[in-house]
Amino acid sequence: AREIGLLVAIGASPARVASVFAAVAALTGALGGVGGWLLAVTATSWLSGWLLGASTDPPSTALLLPAVGLTALGSAMVALIPAGRAAVVDPAVVLREA
Repeated sequence: AREIGLLVAIGASPARVASVFAAVAALTGALGGVGGWLLAVTATSWLSGWLLGASTDPPSTALLLPAVGLTALGSAMVALIPAGRAAVVDPAVVLREA
C-alpha cells in the first residue's frame, strides 16, 4: 500500500498505478510458469525410472508459450482488482499509516 501511495503522491494516475502493478504481476506469473515447466521437465526425467510402462516424454516445448502466457495474463488480471482499489485512496492517508 505504501508503494501505491508514493506513486499517487508523485502524480501517477490510477490507471498508471494499476498498469505498473499488473505488469509486475504478469512478470511474476510468467516466471512462475517457466519455473513450473522446468520443474515438470526435471520431475519427468527423474521419475521416468519409477513409472512402469507409462509415457515418460518430457512436457512439450510447444506448450511452454501458451502456459506462460496464460499464467502471466491470469496474474495481471488478478492484480488489477486490488491495485485499482488502492490507486484511488488518498496518498496522505496511506503515507501516514505506513
